[in-house]
This record gives sequence, C-alpha cells and structure tokens, in this order.
Amino acid sequence: VDDTTYDLAAATATFRIQPEHYANRLRCSGRYRLRAAPGGCRRSIEGDLTVSYPLVGRAVERAILSGLEDHLGAEADLIGRWLARRA
Repeated sequence: VDDTTYDLAAATATFRIQPEHYANRLRCSGRYRLRAAPGGCRRSIEGDLTVSYPLVGRAVERAILSGLEDHLGAEADLIGRWLARRA
C-alpha cells in the first residue's frame, strides 16, 4: 500500500510503502520534489528501502527498485498524455 501525502504549495510529497504481508520484513519511505524544467516538470525522488531477509534481502531490494523505476516511468508517460489531452 502506497501512503502518499502531497504538499501542493511546496511542490513536494512524502510517501511510505506499507506491505500487506510480512510488514516486519520491508521498510520503504521517501520524498518527491517537483521542479519546473524546460518543457515541463522534473520529479526527483529520494528515500530508503530495506528488505530484512537473510541471504536474499539485497536482491529483493534491487528487484523492487527496478519495478519502482518502471512504474514511475509509466506514470510519467500517463500523466504527460493526460495533460496533453487537457491542453
């Protein structure tokens, strides 16, 4: 579950990912920052991700980060198309 709180005035958001299962094994939280950029907007993200599981924790972290990068890229494309239709 992604719990995100947006601060529109500051153009920031804080997030926390709360697993539905094995909650004691995963911790993930961070912050988004949006800034004006030529031709649009730039989103930067920083955070912490820890998977507490012997032997495979680091590999699981890398897999989760890869999936998050894919998701964020798809989200940016979707928002871009939505904005283009509204223009």
